[in-house]
Amino acid sequence: MGSKVVGIAAFLALAPVAPTAHADLDDMMDVLFTPFVTTEGTLDGDALFDATAWDTFLSSGHWDAALAALAEPSPALALDFYTGLHDLAEKWIDSDLGIQVNGAINQLFGSTVIGNGADGTEDHPDGENGGWLFGDGGAGWNSTTDGVAGGHGGAAVGILGNGGAGGDGGA
Repeated sequence: MGSKVVGIAAFLALAPVAPTAHADLDDMMDVLFTPFVTTEGTLDGDALFDATAWDTFLSSGHWDAALAALAEPSPALALDFYTGLHDLAEKWIDSDLGIQVNGAINQLFGSTVIGNGADGTEDHPDGENGGWLFGDGGAGWNSTTDGVAGGHGGAAVGILGNGGAGGDGGA
C-alpha cells in the first residue's frame, strides 16, 4: 500500500503545473476521487488508509468511469498545456537574460540549441530552423515576383517550438 500512496502523492504534486481546469476535467476529478470523499464533498481522511477505498480507486471499472467523465478534452488540454510551456520558452528566449545565456550555450555547442530561426529573405528564402532544444522556425520569405515561389518555413526541431509559416509565392 505504501507505493500506492507515493504514486498518488506524485500525481497530486503535479496539480500546480496543470492547465486551468475545464468543466469536463472537473467532472473526471469528481468521479476519480469519489472513494476518498465524504457525502458532503470533503476529504475523508480515514478512507486514505482504507484498503477497500484503495481497491475501488485502483479498479478498472472506476478508471473507466473517470475517463468517460473526461469526455475527450485531451486535445484541448494538451494544446493548453503545450501553449503554456511554449509561451514560457518564448519569454525566456526573448528576455535579456535568456538572450545572454542562450548565446553562450549556442556558442558552446556551435549550433542553435535554444532560439528561434531567422525569417527567410530574398537572398535566402527559407526560414531557418528553431533550436534543437526549443525555439520556433523562422517564416519563409514572401515573393513579390510573378512565378517565383516563396520560401519554406523553418522547422521546429526541438522539444518546444512551432514551425515557421511558409512564404507567399508571387502572383
